[in-house]
Amino acid sequence: MTRADQPNEAAIYEIVLRGQLAASTTGWLGDLQVVNLPSGDCLLRSRRMDQAALYGLVARMRDLALVLVFINRVSESEEEEMGQGTGARAEG
Repeated sequence: MTRADQPNEAAIYEIVLRGQLAASTTGWLGDLQVVNLPSGDCLLRSRRMDQAALYGLVARMRDLALVLVFINRVSESEEEEMGQGTGARAEG
């Protein structure tokens, strides 16, 4: 059984928001990695989080009127490539 068959299992997520976040406004993100992209968007990369935590994060983004571009659940092979999510893939 693959992780895709178990949606409630913790996973790494990449979330892209419209616009960039200032360092002074990212305290509410906890341990999410924040990368402001050259495109003007912002990439957030989680450590392992379950579905409940993901939904809570999305609700907080909605409450702050942030524009969600997309959410990507990182595949197992991509996760292994990134060294369990500790490295940044986004580059400017």
